[in-house]
Amino acid sequence: MVRTLIVERSTCTKLGGFILLTVSGADTWFKGIIHHFDLTQNFRDIHHWADDLLFTRWERASNKTQILFIASDAPSVQRIIADILCNIRKGLPNDPLWPYIMVLDDYLNLQHEATMVICHLAELEEGRAEHPRQLKPETDYARLHKIARHAGTLVELLDVNVMTVDYMVRYHNDFMKKCPGSETDVTLRMHHEQFIDFTAFIYGIRCRCVSYKDRIRNEIQLAFNIVSQDDARASVAIAKATKSDSQAMKAISFIALVFLPPTYIAAVFSTTFFQFGTDSKSWEVSEKVWVYWAFVIPVTLASVMLWYTRILRDR
Repeated sequence: MVRTLIVERSTCTKLGGFILLTVSGADTWFKGIIHHFDLTQNFRDIHHWADDLLFTRWERASNKTQILFIASDAPSVQRIIADILCNIRKGLPNDPLWPYIMVLDDYLNLQHEATMVICHLAELEEGRAEHPRQLKPETDYARLHKIARHAGTLVELLDVNVMTVDYMVRYHNDFMKKCPGSETDVTLRMHHEQFIDFTAFIYGIRCRCVSYKDRIRNEIQLAFNIVSQDDARASVAIAKATKSDSQAMKAISFIALVFLPPTYIAAVFSTTFFQFGTDSKSWEVSEKVWVYWAFVIPVTLASVMLWYTRILRDR
């Protein structure tokens, strides 16, 4: 995230950079943050941050510029130093922001590379979505979340980049209006056009990154919907199987209901309370048959009361 180029010193100190124009010259402070991604090892959250710090002091009378550049990315330092030395050999322009031409050019190219990584990851996920049947067993929601999170981080950085470069253009335009002879200074006007190009370039990168972030979120929603539909189909199949089992249990219960009365009657008449003589037309009932009812009725009532009490307790 580039947090820089705010005129008010109290505000810009909190944000990380400023431009202070005085009668004798201009002091500037620029900080750029880059979020690098690595596609190796199936994108196991391999990323790192890099900072670019640029301090300049431009003297109006002598047209001298003091530069302090600090960066955590060694190749970036080498590229920018080489560009600055090449520009110095051609002659120092009467412009307090001339070092930012090289720094922004390198910085925005790195931001573009990070955006292309997000683009590549979004296209990979969209390619997987073309085979919906493979989404459920292979969907890695943690991976999708990481991609969306990194895309959101990059959009945040680019939002601040857009405001920063836009402020550079407005500051440079004010400087040209106050600088005598700027209408005929080809180098100064060329620098101003380059700042305008940087504004359009970083805004285009930001729009593309927002689109990629939305596409990733769309893939997350698609994967979730497909998995939900598959789970719903499984639930319907389970419900159908349960319904089939319920119908089978109803059939078994009906058969048991049909045979229960004959079974009970046969059990009662098979006891010793009933005596059948040799004559098939005569049979005798024991005087102790009341013992059977003395046990059956209390036990039955106790069983019903116990069942009813348990139902009330469950409620």
